Amino acid sequence: MALPFNPPKRTNPALVIAGVVGGVVVVGILAAIAIPVVLAQQKPKPVTLTLPATFDGSPRVTNSTAQQATDLVAQGLSGALPRVTGNFDAAVYSAGTSPAVLVAAGKLTRRPTSEDKARFFQGMNNAQGTDDPVTLAAVPPGPLGGMTECGLANSSQTPAVVCVSIDDSAIVFVAVYTSDITQGTMTALEVRSTVEHK
Repeated sequence: MALPFNPPKRTNPALVIAGVVGGVVVVGILAAIAIPVVLAQQKPKPVTLTLPATFDGSPRVTNSTAQQATDLVAQGLSGALPRVTGNFDAAVYSAGTSPAVLVAAGKLTRRPTSEDKARFFQGMNNAQGTDDPVTLAAVPPGPLGGMTECGLANSSQTPAVVCVSIDDSAIVFVAVYTSDITQGTMTALEVRSTVEHK
């Protein structure tokens, strides 16, 4: 009488072991190829950030008020994207007659995802004080690329255009103390191109 199925054949244990070992080796090789590729994609692009001694003829201000402001901004930006942001350096520039500029810049420790960037800008909008909220809006980022958002703040009765840029290398924050949103945005993009070099 014929069985409705073929009975299993006895498998050679050596072949089973060889098959398992071969599978593990293949997975190991694929991982050895994939891991460096993934890590390279997460590594930020090389960048040089330099806060010059002067900007547009305005010297860097070194008094305690400027130091307090730059420390506060640098500290806030350092915690903006945990595991992505590194340390920030900041400076204030003023010649007395032209609008003062506050700039903070920091390299990223890993390349941000599009979700990281969206979360960053959402956090920037939420981080503004209730006395002087700033609504940031996307603007063309200029030749350095990435994403840039700018808005007008009235901090302590002093209007300022605030622009924040993030790309695959760095975050640059610029506050230009003027109420002219167009001129302030143009100045902020100029400051960013002076500070960030790819």
